[in-house]
Amino acid sequence: MAAVNALAPPARVRPSLPSSLVNQAERARADLAGYGSISLPDRAQVADRTEGQRTNIMVMWKMFAKTDLGIDPDEIWLDLCRGKEGAIPYLQSFLKAYVDCSYEQRVCLGPEEYEYKRTVTTGVSMMEVWKNLWVRSTFTDELQLGRDQTFKKVPATAEDITLYLDTLWRRAEDIPCSPSIRIAFHAVMLLSAVGGFRPGTLMELPYRQIQLVVVRDPLEKTKTRLVANITIFQNKQDGNRLGRKQDHMVSFSITIVPWPLLCIVGLIVTTALREDAFETRCQTLEDILNRPILQDVDCVPLNWKKDIADKPIFGIKYHAFYDLWYKVLLVAGIRDPPRPYSLRVGAGGRLHKCLENHLSNYILSHTTPVFQESYQPVHVAENLPMLAFAGVLQVDAQKRLYSLLANSSLQRDENAPIYPTKEDLDEWERRTDIQGLRFEYRTAKGSFGTDHANAKRIAAQIQAIRDRLSELTVERDRKVYFEAVDKLRAAGSPIPSHLVRNNKVLRALRKQYHETSSEAAAAIGRFLHQENHVLGMSIVSFVEMGTAYLGGLPGLAHKIADSYSNGILEPPPKLETPALIIDDNSVT
Repeated sequence: MAAVNALAPPARVRPSLPSSLVNQAERARADLAGYGSISLPDRAQVADRTEGQRTNIMVMWKMFAKTDLGIDPDEIWLDLCRGKEGAIPYLQSFLKAYVDCSYEQRVCLGPEEYEYKRTVTTGVSMMEVWKNLWVRSTFTDELQLGRDQTFKKVPATAEDITLYLDTLWRRAEDIPCSPSIRIAFHAVMLLSAVGGFRPGTLMELPYRQIQLVVVRDPLEKTKTRLVANITIFQNKQDGNRLGRKQDHMVSFSITIVPWPLLCIVGLIVTTALREDAFETRCQTLEDILNRPILQDVDCVPLNWKKDIADKPIFGIKYHAFYDLWYKVLLVAGIRDPPRPYSLRVGAGGRLHKCLENHLSNYILSHTTPVFQESYQPVHVAENLPMLAFAGVLQVDAQKRLYSLLANSSLQRDENAPIYPTKEDLDEWERRTDIQGLRFEYRTAKGSFGTDHANAKRIAAQIQAIRDRLSELTVERDRKVYFEAVDKLRAAGSPIPSHLVRNNKVLRALRKQYHETSSEAAAAIGRFLHQENHVLGMSIVSFVEMGTAYLGGLPGLAHKIADSYSNGILEPPPKLETPALIIDDNSVT
């Protein structure tokens, strides 16, 4: 046996070859055979929603061609590709039939109970089906389709956003929703207002896209500041492109602001504490600010637990955000509620006014021509006479006036109707469709119980009809109200009491959802409504009551909020429940 030299280096352990370097010739032949059996896609990959729309339209075309025209639908497309003009009339006939048949039966007020409504009303809708010059020039007029957009492009100003958020909390009993949805809606609204980000980039925002950092205060070295670094991944991007650029994301930093109503960091911390999301456990905002020891460094990151990184911090779906948006604006008394799109329009205007175009375009993920075409409001908010005659007229005092005129909430009236009356509810019960469904429900409940699928289906159908009737009734009554009060105010006459409904009484006629948590939210709203907030103390107080609110402790949240509200508003006395409750969600 050979002697072992103790001073010799140990034998080198050779790494094993990667599998792709073993039997290369054999693997190449196998790959070739595999690729030979797979055909390349004949079109660019698109979003699932777009693919679904294309599939549905193609199915409709094939049914129309085969059933109504008795032709081969594929042959028409081939003829079109061959340049045969005879194929065009077939497709024109389909597009016309698409509009002519776009009627749906909808719930309505009045003895008819239902009416047919055409769902395709603008030429833009048809352009999505077939982008062709003929549609634009002839088809739109022939079918009396509108050429203009059906909504007015308005920006949500800082005053508008503050009003909406104040209403979300202060009028919480008229805007019932779960605590998590209320917090998420609040956060998404603020993020939209700050950067104009599209809703799809903010809904279901995961923890991993937010990093909290404790930073040394540059002005007072012994103090710390809490900063949130937020990364937004832009949507409407090509998901298959190679990563040679980073324009699909934008990152920015925010810190605590004195007014909790406008503090995104406070909402982040409140949610994270409730979810116990921190790797190093914290129970209060003071723990977060005071526990880290900076020593000779200027910042300490606060990491999330690994199993929570991909979980949404603000979990809200777009349809829930959309519904809550219109409910908030309804309760706030907005006459013609703008779309959530107004948040992006408003943010775009502020960013383009304050930043260089290249930076504002980067944040908004669009170009200057796109901003001018899609985000420039119709109404110019600037004081044009001041610009024209600044050297002649003294118009500085008008700045506040023109700032007020820019608000889309300027003509709001919080006394406008938001609930149907008891007479309306009674009238709905006399409708033949409601009575028929009530009978079906009682039969299903008696045979199978309330948890049976058929009973639940009927109950949902009843509720859907009642919800739609409520929307139509309130829309009708608000129109009448605004027309009446405008005439009276213009004439210098007082508003008679019969025009102003007691919303508290009407709310009591409906079954209440999230009642206790909504009362707590209203108490938090009274705290947020104050204007004398102090940096530090106010946000600590909000996180304390917000954590209790999210944690299913509405009584504690209510108590904490009242203790910090300085008695600015006393809670309204609780109404006595009427003997007869009209359950707007009842199916018995």
